[in-house]
Amino acid sequence: MAKYDLHVLPVVDERGALVGMVGIDEVIDALTKETTKEVQRLGAVEPLDVPYFQTSFAAFLRKRGVWLVILFVEEFFTQTALRFYDPIFEAIKGASYYVPLLISTGGNSGAQSSTLVIRGLAVGELRPRDWWKILYREAGMGVSLGIGLGAIGFGRVLMYRDQHVDFALTVALTLVGIVTTGCTVGSMLPLVLRRFGVDPATSSTPFIASLVDVLGIIVFVHVAKVVMASVIAAHGGPVPP
Repeated sequence: MAKYDLHVLPVVDERGALVGMVGIDEVIDALTKETTKEVQRLGAVEPLDVPYFQTSFAAFLRKRGVWLVILFVEEFFTQTALRFYDPIFEAIKGASYYVPLLISTGGNSGAQSSTLVIRGLAVGELRPRDWWKILYREAGMGVSLGIGLGAIGFGRVLMYRDQHVDFALTVALTLVGIVTTGCTVGSMLPLVLRRFGVDPATSSTPFIASLVDVLGIIVFVHVAKVVMASVIAAHGGPVPP
């Protein structure tokens, strides 16, 4: 109907005999219902069966609480990663101050990519077999956006007199890695879910953000270790394992 600007479509049987009509109002009703479900899933809410004020308090607890518990448990991995790499954060002055900034940036980039891919799949602009094209495009986008954000982050760190240029470089490189990771994970996860017959909207923004949080911490720590090793080696000191 959208392609040919039609208001009514005929419905015929296998012999070509007219059995009914589909009007634009029916299509709009179905489209509104499906879009509402998709938006609610993107917000990590199990789709509501009835309007907001007609949904019971118990139903809200069930439909919202289940996803909140899942996301809360997923964040356990973020806490575990922080504890595991605690010696690194203690060794780098001020490193912990930038963890929320870095991982939230990765979550934001992942949410952008996920939203674009989910919508593209919904309207037929993207197909699962185009995954390698999407991966190539989103990886390039992640690197480009990461470089821009890295430059801003580099300047932000140097605004404080007690921060060294080596740490500013660590933050900048981490932003490149985190944003690239966010874009690739955010774009691929909906395609993986579609491949296994799961609604891509299930890879909601909070779910991807939580996943990228863990990956962001890992990227930050390993970039910091590489930069620290390079600095120590440049000054003739022992290179940490």
